[in-house]
Parts: sequence; structure tokens; C-alpha cells
Amino acid sequence: GAWNREVKRLMIGHALQHVEMVEFHVGKDNLRSRRAMEKIGGSLSDRTLVVEMVGVQVHHVIYEITRDSFASGPLASL
Repeated sequence: GAWNREVKRLMIGHALQHVEMVEFHVGKDNLRSRRAMEKIGGSLSDRTLVVEMVGVQVHHVIYEITRDSFASGPLASL
């Protein structure tokens, strides 16, 4: 809801005061989280990551939000 988006806006905005870009590792097959990332302005990068969890390899895609994309993205207008 509205509180969730506001918390995301505050956290990402705070991080971007200190770094140029934040990145999010999302399970490749986790379509709900991938849609949520796109909804808040995350841009799918061409990079991937494989993480071993309990002996199983889990493939992740990487979403990015830069200072510029945040300033003009959906969270900027809250």
C-alpha cells in the first residue's frame, strides 16, 4: 500500500545520497518480485548472479535504480 511505497522511497532515496546506484538481486523465477521492482522503477540489467542456498544454485537477475532514474521515476512523485 501507500506506506510500503513511502518506506521504499525513503530507503532508496537515502541510499542514493551516498551511492550512485542501488541494485536488487531478485530470483529469476520470482515473477511477483520482478513485477514489483519494475513498478518502483527498477531497470533490469544484463547481469545475473547465481547464489548457492542450502546446496541448491538459485539464479538471480539484477535490477538497478540510479540517482537519475530515481529522480524521474515512479517513487519521485509520491
